[in-house]
Amino acid sequence: MPLDRGLLHRSRLLAIIAVILTSVAMSTPVLASGAPPVVRNFHVTPAALPAPGGNVQVAFSVLNARSCTIMVTPSTSHDSKRFICTSGNYHPSLIIPANTTSVLVSYEVHLRITGVGRSIVASPVKISVAPQSPGSTTTSSIGESTTTTSTLGATTTSTYPKVRGNTVPVAADPDAIIKVGGNIWVASCKGNEITVINDSTKQIVAEYGSNSNYQLDCPDALASDDGYVWIANRANSSLVQLNASTGAWVQTQTGSDIVQPDAIAVTGPNIWVSDNIFLSEFNASTGNNLHVTRSSFSTAFLENVTCLAVTGPNIWASDSAGDEAYEYSASSGVYLRETLGGGGGVSGAICVSYDNGYIWVTSENNSSVLEYNAATGVYIREVLGVDSPSQVIFTGDDLFVVDVVGRSTVNMVQEYSFSNRSLRTIVKANIGYFTHYGMAMLYDSRDLWVANPWSNTVTRYSLGH
Repeated sequence: MPLDRGLLHRSRLLAIIAVILTSVAMSTPVLASGAPPVVRNFHVTPAALPAPGGNVQVAFSVLNARSCTIMVTPSTSHDSKRFICTSGNYHPSLIIPANTTSVLVSYEVHLRITGVGRSIVASPVKISVAPQSPGSTTTSSIGESTTTTSTLGATTTSTYPKVRGNTVPVAADPDAIIKVGGNIWVASCKGNEITVINDSTKQIVAEYGSNSNYQLDCPDALASDDGYVWIANRANSSLVQLNASTGAWVQTQTGSDIVQPDAIAVTGPNIWVSDNIFLSEFNASTGNNLHVTRSSFSTAFLENVTCLAVTGPNIWASDSAGDEAYEYSASSGVYLRETLGGGGGVSGAICVSYDNGYIWVTSENNSSVLEYNAATGVYIREVLGVDSPSQVIFTGDDLFVVDVVGRSTVNMVQEYSFSNRSLRTIVKANIGYFTHYGMAMLYDSRDLWVANPWSNTVTRYSLGH
């Protein structure tokens, strides 16, 4: 059979091309997007804290990552962070609670890096918290009368009558409270229970626990709208909807964008939920994820969203690790604006509260509370002299602030009156452990409800004005 020289030439040419392509493929590095994640230099500073606890900074470098998750064991309040990470150096912060015992307490910080189709876990690093000094005591006083000097711009002194309160026992460590109709709803994370109290009689009318129907697992935040109550379960990363009138279970929502939620708000047919770094919006009926807001700007990630305030068509989010509060469109999830400085500025925005066209933002690091126009973000005024403000409520005449005194275990609820430019203490107590976010409050007409985590109770104070 005669040799087909053309076929032979083509075969040799194809072989040469194959060798060249093989050589190129062998010499070309694998794309970073397909490489496994890598973590280096994982450590915390400081690794040893005094008895009151405090902030520690986590530092590490990663390659080929998509998200980073930090967890603390044993579990503490607000002890986890999940955020977008790719390749680079990261320095998130954590809050370690006070040690109220007489022995050294140790924690482990765990880091999980997720890449494309795989995850790695770094070796944990340890943090120690010194024991209490011999002779230290825990004290509390409730309903004290107070004579103080105003910090509202005038130096006047006012004395108020002793504040009277009605106290109702609830499950362990109440940390969220709302009013729905004629009832007060209280969420207790450690007690793993929802308690419903009649506002008029102060009697418990319902208790919902962790049975299979309600699927509660560390209920940490509450919101209500249109006859329903929404519960954010921090431990099992879910949202539970109950009928507010009957207490009947309606639905449970889970998903990759609901991770240890600790702030929740309802805007019309949709739900906003924060798990510190992610701010997500869901359709309340279908559970469909509508928007996931990871940053206020395309290059600046929200680091620790701790509080949400609905203003009608929009929603404000405070960032305790940042220096402002941020506003988003409730319909589109689009970033709109941030608070625009003023006064001493905001540093460590623990919480934001809305009332009648204005927002109030607590500035923990500057020991102040600032008011802004909710429509423009323009600064209005500032209240100084609050040691370490966390929760805040404005009623139109008075400002209620939870003050984590000296960033320790002592918590105070103070009332600032703008009519006579003076203040009084509603409650002051040592809650037994440090919490960055203080006690939960609810203002209802002329009464103030306060959740007391040190005594596992809630108290309604009749303010008499």
